[in-house]
Amino acid sequence: MSMTKIGKRGRPSDSFVRTLLWRIATVGTEIEDRSPKCFVRRENKPLEMKRLLTCINLAFDSSVHATGFFLFIFYFFRRLLVEAQCTSTSPSSAAAMALPSVVVLISGSGTNLQALIDATQNGSLKANIVAVISNRKAAYGLERAAKAGIPTQTVSLKKFKDQGQTRVDFDIHVAQTVLAYKPDLVILAGWMHILSPEFLSYFNNNVMNLHPALPGQFDGAHAIERAFEAYQKGEIQYTGIMVHKVIPDVDRGQVILQRQVPIEPNDTLQDLETRIHSFEHKLIVEGAQKFLDDLQQSQ
Repeated sequence: MSMTKIGKRGRPSDSFVRTLLWRIATVGTEIEDRSPKCFVRRENKPLEMKRLLTCINLAFDSSVHATGFFLFIFYFFRRLLVEAQCTSTSPSSAAAMALPSVVVLISGSGTNLQALIDATQNGSLKANIVAVISNRKAAYGLERAAKAGIPTQTVSLKKFKDQGQTRVDFDIHVAQTVLAYKPDLVILAGWMHILSPEFLSYFNNNVMNLHPALPGQFDGAHAIERAFEAYQKGEIQYTGIMVHKVIPDVDRGQVILQRQVPIEPNDTLQDLETRIHSFEHKLIVEGAQKFLDDLQQSQ
């Protein structure tokens, strides 16, 4: 029975059904979307419409109507899938691309890195961590980054020295590795190397460090241990932490944020370390956001 007999006894005419099928097939094509993926699809829109029209006409051909009908269904659902992808992915993708980018340098387990990752995911830090770089291949922070889908790289000072290169050569290599990601902010989250002036010369005052001591107290390594010893000697009543801009003078850059951390009479060194780390996980996020806000205002 030919499909062209539709229209008798009050049934819809061929032209009506063709028009209806056309409307169904092209539904959603007027959606405005600026996603690059959708833009490419719309460049092929004339060809896509021609194929749809051919399938609709084939559906009414008595000899090949079944083939035409199934081709029509194929292109219809294909179009719906494309439009759904464009509508659902483009807003979030555009928002993600608009956020400032951050590169994090680590050396160890990466608990502060994890705080930064969590903050970017829950929105308390409005940034994208685009890379994590470690100077230790076994650093667990690399695994944290990988689980979050963040690219990682490892750099080795020993490898440079074994090849007869200097510490400055290594710092320049690290700086160039970081710069490849074009970060708005570089965060040192437990990076256990003092950065040289040669490294810092590659950056425009946008490197931030977290240090487990208050400004002017216990600069450099083993700050928590030194604070604990000072408390036991009665030299201090509390300690603290800070985030600051990195300059060649160790832990002497402009302070972004700082927090006092209490020391209890019965504290062990481990108790104090645990308390300080819990404060750090909050301050590094707050400091990063403030640094990014300040950078944006200065531009």
